[in-house]
Amino acid sequence: MRLIIRYVAAEFLLYFSLMLSASTTVLILRQVFLLTRQFVQKDVSLWHMAELVLYALPSVLALTMPISVLAGMLMALGQLSFSGEITAMKASGIGVHQLAPFALGMGLLFFAADFCVMEFALPWGNRQFSHLRWEISRRYPTLILTEGSVMRTFEREKILWMYERDNLETGRLENVRVWQSYETGIPTFSVAEEGAVETVNGRSVLALYNGSTYEPGDKDQPETAAWRKFDRQAIYLPMEDETRGTTFRSTSFRAMRMGDILSEVEKLEKRLIESPSDYTSVYLRSSIYKAWVEWHKKLSIPFACLAFALLSVPIGALTRRSGFMAGLVIGLPLIIVYYVMLRAGEDIGILLGASQDGGGSLLGPLFESAWLGAGLGVWLPNIPPLAMGIYLTIRMARR
Repeated sequence: MRLIIRYVAAEFLLYFSLMLSASTTVLILRQVFLLTRQFVQKDVSLWHMAELVLYALPSVLALTMPISVLAGMLMALGQLSFSGEITAMKASGIGVHQLAPFALGMGLLFFAADFCVMEFALPWGNRQFSHLRWEISRRYPTLILTEGSVMRTFEREKILWMYERDNLETGRLENVRVWQSYETGIPTFSVAEEGAVETVNGRSVLALYNGSTYEPGDKDQPETAAWRKFDRQAIYLPMEDETRGTTFRSTSFRAMRMGDILSEVEKLEKRLIESPSDYTSVYLRSSIYKAWVEWHKKLSIPFACLAFALLSVPIGALTRRSGFMAGLVIGLPLIIVYYVMLRAGEDIGILLGASQDGGGSLLGPLFESAWLGAGLGVWLPNIPPLAMGIYLTIRMARR
């Protein structure tokens, strides 16, 4: 049996490595194509693009590792079946189900590896990615410009903006719209005929021309809201201060470790309890759910390695003499269904968070429902492969 396990391990590691390299390359190439088009159009150094791709690598590896575990195990067992080794095993009284402990061991090994990527490499990569994007935006302000799209480059400063088109004759942006302090539900809204990203006294500003600004005023006195027209208005874009290496800090939940997310949730919960505004409460509840979704993903995505490894043994035994490609053909639909369910689970959890009623203490019903709601959405994709793997393995062992 040890000889068989060593043979399967060698085949598995070979196909795992090939699948990991191939799937990671495919996903990274997509990022490369998007960045190349953007950087070439804006005349940005491609060395910056290479750095961004490096920092994006952990986020890709975190997703491709479960894929590779499933595909690698199925392909190894398919090759075993193709070469007649499974038939020889059965003739010798060795059931395929006896490979389940080996598969579980591999699943646990890559669960630990993927968890390390999610907990350590991914936050580091996201922080460095965000830092470098800000640094590039400071050096090349035109990089942040995208026609007809709401630009979220300064979302953490509560600034969203868009423009319809570039005027090639004047070099200005046409029909610019800006939303500031939108988390309150009643943002300060500016609309201008033209705009441009300029540098004033060493600072980057979004200059608006011939427009007007809606200021919501005091929430208790709606009559204080007003429209104010202007010929020129400058909105400070905090590129310089925020991109200094010593002070930059990404506030994205994906750039945080599990302990940091817990601390951030505690702060959001306290703000929610103290918040008097319904609009702010909705924003905070949604942020809490997003935080819990990212917290659960650090465990649920690596756990897929374990679920897929267990499922691969009974499914791999069904490939008969079709060869290792049969494992790949069987694995791809399972992988697609898993990631569709994972994406849907994330969105469902966030939507539930936005629809929950506020109230409660820090460790009260809201905290529990947020943790459970986000967890159910993210962990749900792991339940079918795990249940199928356990059921099919037990059934195969009883034969």
